[in-house]
Amino acid sequence: ERSNTVYSEPSDYYWSFRRVHTFQYAIFGTTHKFWWNRNISERPNVVAQDSTHTGPGRVGISAAQVRGWWDNLMVRRYVEPEPSVTAGGEETRLLRYEFVLSVPNRGFERRLVRLRAYSEKNIGRIQYLDVSMGHGGEEFSQIVIQGGSYLQRYGDWVTLDPSEVGHIVVSVLADQGSLSVVRAYLEVLVPGTGTLDLLSTKFRFT
Repeated sequence: ERSNTVYSEPSDYYWSFRRVHTFQYAIFGTTHKFWWNRNISERPNVVAQDSTHTGPGRVGISAAQVRGWWDNLMVRRYVEPEPSVTAGGEETRLLRYEFVLSVPNRGFERRLVRLRAYSEKNIGRIQYLDVSMGHGGEEFSQIVIQGGSYLQRYGDWVTLDPSEVGHIVVSVLADQGSLSVVRAYLEVLVPGTGTLDLLSTKFRFT
């Protein structure tokens, strides 16, 4: 039995077949609020608000002289006004790169190799960088950057036997930004001779 009405259409409204409308009903404090979208291409608008029914009771929505059904019923907490969210600029996110470079020793003598950083560009955006060298399952850190600053510019010598293949492994976490560059020498030493070759290499991070 209806004792109080919050909202009733001011005139007859004829529902079309196969049309879906959205209804919303909220109670907060002593206020009742009702939305619906007469135009199904739009979001529901507030069509009624009432604060005269303050006593306890039941609430419901009824359809008079109409065929249809209610579907996808959702009940949740409601606060007035509802919180709003504003989309700002794109947040900084961390990027991760991992790749492996091969360093073969094609000579007939044992070689000692290591990396040494000698210049850089825009490394302030690099949260963490580790450039390691290794072979046979072992890796040795050569160049390490943390929080945009060097912790280590060169590492220990790595021994490569004749025809052995070493690897350079690079892992980096960086904020979004413009290109970052780390330039380094691959130092190659022939043991017992003092002969040192320098091969320039460049690590670029977009």
